[in-house]
Amino acid sequence: MKTNKSNLPVNKIIALIVSIVLFTHITTFSQNVKNKFGIGFSSTVGGCGYGTMYNPSIHFYNGPFKMELSATIQKRKMNMVGAQFTFEYAIFDGCNRAADKLAFQGYQLFMFTATNYNQGAYLGNKQLKLEKRVAGDASLNFEALRYNSLDATVGFGSRIQLSKKVKWINTIGFSGWQTFKGEKSTYREYASFALKLRSGLTYDF
Repeated sequence: MKTNKSNLPVNKIIALIVSIVLFTHITTFSQNVKNKFGIGFSSTVGGCGYGTMYNPSIHFYNGPFKMELSATIQKRKMNMVGAQFTFEYAIFDGCNRAADKLAFQGYQLFMFTATNYNQGAYLGNKQLKLEKRVAGDASLNFEALRYNSLDATVGFGSRIQLSKKVKWINTIGFSGWQTFKGEKSTYREYASFALKLRSGLTYDF
């Protein structure tokens, strides 16, 4: 019992120190990342047959790294189909590294990887025309077909600073997709590879 009583103040002191350290760390972290969050809006075109996708997003910077989470909304019928997670690494990022000497002011070049899951996606308008032309007198109602799929993309992109907080982004990547559910007897490939292009604007707080 005496040992427990003697340890009690020590435990309280340790708990107090840990609490102070954690509070200081969280406060410092919050101050450091205060101006590193942002929002964005972009449009994406790929080869998986869904047509143009719109991507409202939120993002977070940490040094040369950027993480972005965006919704995926299909242009056709403004159909909300899924979400995308993107991870970026800036090659030229304005951090005064040696590589930055190769870039002009207000320009950033980055590598990225993105994973996108779509559920209940319709065929895009261009793919619809292709299916109807190829199928001829097929009895399928192509306009009602819906698909679930996952795609992953790797590539490069650029950010051009238009103002203090607004940037124009453009990316090009090599994307591969796998379909999990949907009509197979169509011209659209169930799994394949294609280029994926994205363009949009971001705003940093």
